[in-house]
Amino acid sequence: MSLINHETLDLNHPDPLVRQIAIRDLEISGNPEAYRLLGQRLLIENNVEIRFELRRSLNEFEAMDSGKTSLRKRETKHAVRIALLGTDKDMQSRACHYCAVNQRIEFLPLMLKVQNTHSDPVVGVACAYLMRFSPERWFQSLLKYLESEQVLFVISALDSIGYIGSSHSVRILVQASAHDNLLIRETAQKNLASLGAKKVGIIALGLTAILEEWEKVALCQHILDNSDSSFAELTQILLRDDSELVKAHAQLASNSLKARGYNPESLIEKRSLAVRVLRARNYTEAQDMILGEKDPLQQATALLSFSVLNTSWVEKRSFLLCFLHSEDTRVRANVLEALANSCPESEIGFFLNYLEDENNRISGNAITALSRSVRFKQDYLPQVYERIKKMMEHTEEREVLTGLYCIGSLQESSLIPMLLEVIDDSRRVIRDRARQLLENWSLVSGEAFNAFQDYLQKEKLSVTMIQGHGIYALELATKNRGHIMQYPDHFGMY
Repeated sequence: MSLINHETLDLNHPDPLVRQIAIRDLEISGNPEAYRLLGQRLLIENNVEIRFELRRSLNEFEAMDSGKTSLRKRETKHAVRIALLGTDKDMQSRACHYCAVNQRIEFLPLMLKVQNTHSDPVVGVACAYLMRFSPERWFQSLLKYLESEQVLFVISALDSIGYIGSSHSVRILVQASAHDNLLIRETAQKNLASLGAKKVGIIALGLTAILEEWEKVALCQHILDNSDSSFAELTQILLRDDSELVKAHAQLASNSLKARGYNPESLIEKRSLAVRVLRARNYTEAQDMILGEKDPLQQATALLSFSVLNTSWVEKRSFLLCFLHSEDTRVRANVLEALANSCPESEIGFFLNYLEDENNRISGNAITALSRSVRFKQDYLPQVYERIKKMMEHTEEREVLTGLYCIGSLQESSLIPMLLEVIDDSRRVIRDRARQLLENWSLVSGEAFNAFQDYLQKEKLSVTMIQGHGIYALELATKNRGHIMQYPDHFGMY
């Protein structure tokens, strides 16, 4: 299977975490089709955080083409520029340190030129540090740092690579987790752990066919140190490896899982219906699996898997509509989401029937489905605007949270005032969601960036002030970007 087909398949996978990994893989692959594939996915993406991820990625591609920095605070300080362009080595080191501390990524190209003629490790560490704010863009430069004899360079590069979460970056971390140097080894292990067992498990499953023996042993050691049920299937695959050394280490990992109460064999047997539907031999077998399932929650998630199977729209629609009258609202909501995954433009108007549904998830899924229409702004935005307004003014918390979800999904600048109305809401969960949404949005939109700046000014905060401001700090948003889907319900509808 070609790289394009593999990545296209993963971009359409029902698991948001798999889609996020596919986005990161495309970004650093050098694939000339990457920009087009990501743009196509953005048109049909439902998940709010994945939409932000796609928009951020597309912005990075556009920034690379134009030679501009990505969306950040762009005013420059004359003194820093003069220092970097000068010949005073001490002043250059100080300027690089200043840029790192204050996240002045616009100076990174100049700092890299300074590094070419500078022996002070502060310069290289500062460069590697700033690269973490756009690690996909600077991936090739980070790989060069890994070849350095300076341990500080390697550690800084690994920390930046740890924010990516792609297949290539995870393999690098696995390799470094077996390094002879303790600091490098611990840094790699720390970054693997921070990615989360689920993400590492998914990526490692796709890598097992190409990993060398020593890499598989290092992977077994990671499972042993971080026993988690997410590693069950991976452990079973490693137990069947041709290498006796790998088998021995895999057995230790398997024993560790069992000691924690996880039985790898039974966990695989109990694999969710959604995964089994994806692996069905044909369309009819997938249908039978879903129809035979008695648990509404399993059935609901399986319908999303069914929606990405390679079959005609007519067949999908015919089957999915059978569940639209289910008594379970989760099933009905997922039917709308599944239909939206393949619905042609000519039938998008169908979702208007569910815009005013009393269930917030159903109404929310109708909104995101309508937003995919090329006629959205002229034909549907006014009605959608009014529906979201009702959600935001509703007394029930779940309605407001769904309204925030829809605002994040649409990313329409006209909805920013609604978001600002609840950003200081008395209910903490709403207040925190609204602030985090605006912060994430500010990384991909000029209008949202200005609104976020104005809000911080009102609160007497600064974008560059890191200590003590938690959710408000742009650095925190940048750090969390690498692990956006570790908690997939973070912006889920309630």
